[in-house]
Amino acid sequence: DLELDYDVQLIFCDPSQHKLNGTDARAFSKFVEKLSEAEEENEEKGALNKSRMQDRFQQGYFPFPVKLGYKQGSVAGLHVPNEPAFSILRTALYKIIEGTHTPKEALQWATTEGLLTESGKHIDMYRWMKLLKQPYYCGIMKVADWGSQKGLHTAMITSRQFEELQHRIQGVKPKYKRMHYNPNLPLQK
Repeated sequence: DLELDYDVQLIFCDPSQHKLNGTDARAFSKFVEKLSEAEEENEEKGALNKSRMQDRFQQGYFPFPVKLGYKQGSVAGLHVPNEPAFSILRTALYKIIEGTHTPKEALQWATTEGLLTESGKHIDMYRWMKLLKQPYYCGIMKVADWGSQKGLHTAMITSRQFEELQHRIQGVKPKYKRMHYNPNLPLQK
């Protein structure tokens, strides 16, 4: 049995426990011992849960709350389209990619179409811009400490469209690519 000497004197405020005042620190040492055991057990459980989540992530599942436009599928971590939010959000993304709408105009359009958060609130501009920068919507899951992984969920846009979206929201115009040679235009060189 572990005996620790903390040089602690216990003083109880409850009148029914006044007779225990002045007892040695044995009760306190038992309490500290149990607290330490409980903390170690919690750390082990936390590490095990994190390990399981990382394994699921590597398999292509997203072990975090669902993103806007998706809902939890029948398999844990597999997110499936949540209509009509999925279609509204995808159309808003296309409008930005095609250059017909600015991010602000696309958000206004999506709001008039009925796009709301899970809690039923309108999306503010800050959250909207944050959402537009998430590669999750092109099928890529990204977690700070775990890296990037192709997800099993249905992507709203392609990776190429996601790159174009990033250029649009940053205000970068697409670069013109010159064709070097086209056999249909022999005078071009």
